[in-house]
Amino acid sequence: MPVQTSKRDSFGVYVGRFSPLHLGHQVLIDKLLEAYGERHLILVGSCNHGISFRHLFTYNDRCEFIRTVYPQARVTGLPDFDDDEEWFSLLDDTLALHHVSPDDTTFIGGCHEDIEFFIDRGRNVEIINRFDGTSPRISATEVRDALIEHRTIEGLVDPRIIEIVRQRFDVRWAALRKK
Repeated sequence: MPVQTSKRDSFGVYVGRFSPLHLGHQVLIDKLLEAYGERHLILVGSCNHGISFRHLFTYNDRCEFIRTVYPQARVTGLPDFDDDEEWFSLLDDTLALHHVSPDDTTFIGGCHEDIEFFIDRGRNVEIINRFDGTSPRISATEVRDALIEHRTIEGLVDPRIIEIVRQRFDVRWAALRKK
């Protein structure tokens, strides 16, 4: 079972695709920043993935969404690998660049399945229930579906990034449909 460490001594990490950033993600980021202060890192997963329905926004798009809402956030990318051991090696190298040991890191997620990958490797984890009644039950798939069907994304996405998300979506969706 993962060991829980004191938040004062730990470094908080949230890994997600943020495709796009939505209010559910923000619940976790808010709690990450509150609990870990400057000792945090937001890792944009699948940063090397090509445009597809699931990965409809580029790495730069997703970083822009996060940095618009959280200018103080420490954000970097984490690419996909076919091999989980290579992915964890890169993750640990990324932490080392931030002068953090994996043993001093707590990975946060919104539910057990979000962090099961870390639990299986004996990493420190914390589940922060983003469906605790303070935010809508939401997924990035729901946001992408709303964009495709020309429905509003108000109440799903932070008002500060709605226009950016819509603009990026229009460009990415047009390109994807031409393929």
